Amino acid sequence: MTTEHLRSLAADPQLMPYLLHETRKMAAESDSVTELRGALEALQLAKSNLAPSVRYFTPGGEAELLVDRTGLMAELEEAERMVTEAIARRSKGGAS
Repeated sequence: MTTEHLRSLAADPQLMPYLLHETRKMAAESDSVTELRGALEALQLAKSNLAPSVRYFTPGGEAELLVDRTGLMAELEEAERMVTEAIARRSKGGAS
């Protein structure tokens, strides 16, 4: 999973569940500290992109989407913690 792809998932609240899935998987499986740092960057971007409002509109503006901001923010923070811990473990192990 490329950092650019993760960043694209971070841009849309509807896609953030996929970002969560991918970054959790990376935290568990990736040996690359560089890759994990990219995942961490995408999670931080997602948190900053998540507006204080729970109301979002589709790109065409035709329908309102409701997002559980509190739940999503908690999940983003948990994934961020997992990735940060994975980076710390890999860094101690001398991974790239």
